[in-house]
Amino acid sequence: MKVANFVTSARIIRQGKEFSSEFHFPTMADLLGGSYAERGFECVTLHPRQPKLCMHLYRSGVIIVCGAKSELDAEAGMHLVMTRIRKAWGWILLLVNYHVSNVVAHRNLGYHLNLWSMWEDGKAEYHPALFPGLCYYPNGFSVERPCVIVQSSGAIVVVGAPDFETACAVDRAIPWHKYKLIK
Repeated sequence: MKVANFVTSARIIRQGKEFSSEFHFPTMADLLGGSYAERGFECVTLHPRQPKLCMHLYRSGVIIVCGAKSELDAEAGMHLVMTRIRKAWGWILLLVNYHVSNVVAHRNLGYHLNLWSMWEDGKAEYHPALFPGLCYYPNGFSVERPCVIVQSSGAIVVVGAPDFETACAVDRAIPWHKYKLIK
């Protein structure tokens, strides 16, 4: 399995004063080297080059990091934003409630799969007219549990795992050989 994406979130708090009290989106975007769209999300969007990420900073101080290849990259991105804010305004900031929201990992099994037989086991959703992949729920249907998106080519993507170890455990728990397509 290879990690494709870590999604993390945290909250930046300003010591002694509410973070949002002086938050002006266009000014914040300019000073942080980010962008702000008048329509859409009410946040400043940043795309640093190193580490390569996409970050959304909201008025409340919540920061969401997408596209990180590791948890360290996500944390580095958050600290980069805090450093830029500190330099621009001189604020003393703290990072709280940090957590990994989602880990996306993928691999290729090296053989084709019979998606219909996986669907018949009752742990999957499969609507080939809408989406060519099958959504497999190894522990039953739940929003809080990881889902495995399976392609007939043998490509699999684990989404919704809280960490990489869970994504690997979900992959290992599925008897892939049982669904191997024999031509």
